[in-house]
Amino acid sequence: EKSEKLVSDTFLIDRSGLIYLGNTEAKIGTNFKEHDKILNNMNLVDGNGHFFLWYDQQPQVCYYQLVDDQNFYIVRFLPLLDLMGSRISVLFMVFFMVLICILFGFLFSVIQKKYIIEPIFDISREIKKIEKGDFSICLEKLSNDEIGELGKSFLKMASRLEELIQENYVQKIKHQDAEINALVTQINPHFLYNTLDSLRWLALKKDE
Repeated sequence: EKSEKLVSDTFLIDRSGLIYLGNTEAKIGTNFKEHDKILNNMNLVDGNGHFFLWYDQQPQVCYYQLVDDQNFYIVRFLPLLDLMGSRISVLFMVFFMVLICILFGFLFSVIQKKYIIEPIFDISREIKKIEKGDFSICLEKLSNDEIGELGKSFLKMASRLEELIQENYVQKIKHQDAEINALVTQINPHFLYNTLDSLRWLALKKDE
């Protein structure tokens, strides 16, 4: 739609350079001045294409199409400045979309860092503390998403693990105390007997 509104010259020209048809009536039936330049830039194999050309005192884009077994060709000239101006809105939209994508990517990275990366890093840090035997777990501001549920489950696991360790430790101490008490119970009679026996032999030695 933009291209159709551009001011352009269109001609039907034969191989000798004579203009048969065109949107400029004054040039119909005359020889086209840039005929040689156009022939030199045409691709006769493909039969169509475009190239840049200085025409009508300004740089223009020349679109061409060979017809009738290359006996005629159609050319259309579009001023380069007008053509670029017609693309400004498109370039602006492309730039705007790229800017939106960059902004969206930045916001996504911030959200990802706050709600995904940092919570996982905090959980990893607390796991390393448990590996060292430190059960002073601290996870603040747990969210209600999957990562928050993971943090809550980790807290419950750590608490239960600490309870099991404490129970096992206490049971071990109680077991050791019971063994010591049993040994004391066995040792006391022997100690008393040995002491009295020593006194007896000292008394016999002194005839007392």
